Amino acid sequence: MKTWFLGAVALAILPSLSLANDTSVSRPGKQLQFLQENDVSIEKEVLEIWGYKVDVKYVMVNHSTKAKTLDIAFPLPSIQLDRILFDEFFDMPMEYAEMEMKLTVDTRDVPGVWEDMYTYKNKPLPLRINFSGVSYENCSAMDEKCAPVCNAILQATGEKDCSQAAGGIELTRMFRWKYEFPPRKPIEVHHAYVVSHGWNWLQKTETASISLLSQKNIMGVTSPEDAFCMNNAGALPETPGTQDAYAFGWVEYVLSTGANWKGPIKEFTLIAHPRIESDIVSSCFPGLKKVAPGTYMAEVVNFSPSGDLAVGFFPGNNPSAESSIFQSTFSPGELPPVETSTTRASGINPSLLIVLGALGGLLAVGVGVYFLRPYVTRYFKNPGGKP
Repeated sequence: MKTWFLGAVALAILPSLSLANDTSVSRPGKQLQFLQENDVSIEKEVLEIWGYKVDVKYVMVNHSTKAKTLDIAFPLPSIQLDRILFDEFFDMPMEYAEMEMKLTVDTRDVPGVWEDMYTYKNKPLPLRINFSGVSYENCSAMDEKCAPVCNAILQATGEKDCSQAAGGIELTRMFRWKYEFPPRKPIEVHHAYVVSHGWNWLQKTETASISLLSQKNIMGVTSPEDAFCMNNAGALPETPGTQDAYAFGWVEYVLSTGANWKGPIKEFTLIAHPRIESDIVSSCFPGLKKVAPGTYMAEVVNFSPSGDLAVGFFPGNNPSAESSIFQSTFSPGELPPVETSTTRASGINPSLLIVLGALGGLLAVGVGVYFLRPYVTRYFKNPGGKP
């Protein structure tokens, strides 16, 4: 599931998009409802998070004696429509127009669709919006590109001011798919999604408030002023350079929908990677700790998620520098590399270093052959070394 967040006292704010655990759904009439599924369980889940990508694999089993077809959804957290259209820092219409999800079951691609639901004053609103080609600049200027969006909003709500009407509309987007679960046979479900992570600024010794997040029920949080348990993880920089503030990023993931399946998740593994090896991952999720350079992990058995997840990414060696966790140029099918401190300092892509190393090796071989050629030729002409 995807998540959105609002920054309260920061200098800059962007929304965070991330996935959530699947959940079974139904639609009596026009109202979508989440269901408690009593036959299908999650036997194993491996959730891997980077600063800009979520990759999750489940092993699921239908325990009944018959095949069972389920309508399944990733509901994204609700967001006010005016944040998408009229907030300079969010500027999200194109993100909504270009969302992409990679979904496979037993390595085979499975189709799905994005579906939007709107509510206005807590009631369902019959509204459809095409965000393609629309930006904050269009809507702030109320130009011809934003006009169809505003006309649809005003017609659906009966209001006269587009921005004011949009402030009362909540949008919930979900990725829906359908699958027939075979009886008593494990299947592997794989989701991958490139997130538009959140980022914000913190003062030197300031912790991140939960008010930044869209999800408020975050597992492990004991203080609303420390949503990522930064003190426990050592994420607060001791020497934050010459800057009074530093940037950090985060990704939210809705775990709570995982409780809608049969029983607890038998084996749950959370893995988090910073984009830069020397950066720090911090989260209140119980048991998450650094197990290797660039890798943090937590493992839980018989896991019944009681809340959701927020993972923060903080600059380690040089808090005054902009971390490259703010880059998101990968497609859902790609696994982003974790950069080492060497590649960070040089600014060279790790793949480029490999290519350069190979070329250097070939060059060394060529030089060696060139200088050894006279001796090799002399040996073959006179192999015994006789005069």
